[in-house]
Amino acid sequence: MDIGPLDTVVPSDANRLLLYHSHGADTPGAELFSDTDVTTINSLGRQYPTFQGGVISTGQGNLRFYPAGVLPDGIWTPGEIVGHVPAR
Repeated sequence: MDIGPLDTVVPSDANRLLLYHSHGADTPGAELFSDTDVTTINSLGRQYPTFQGGVISTGQGNLRFYPAGVLPDGIWTPGEIVGHVPAR
């Protein structure tokens, strides 16, 4: 689902802290931040001083965090597991 530019869903006076989305269990690389994820998160980190990074939830129930700017754009990474939500 394409929700359009970030600024269309976030009030202009909001502090942008995280970008969240989920990866389905059948998504290739579901346990990784894709090259596009990393590039987008890095870009938001450069654009918004309060931005911390991105979080994905995976089909395995893991919550993973990637801090903006840690890696160069275009790299795949598992990030860091910061939690787990059991799948039903």
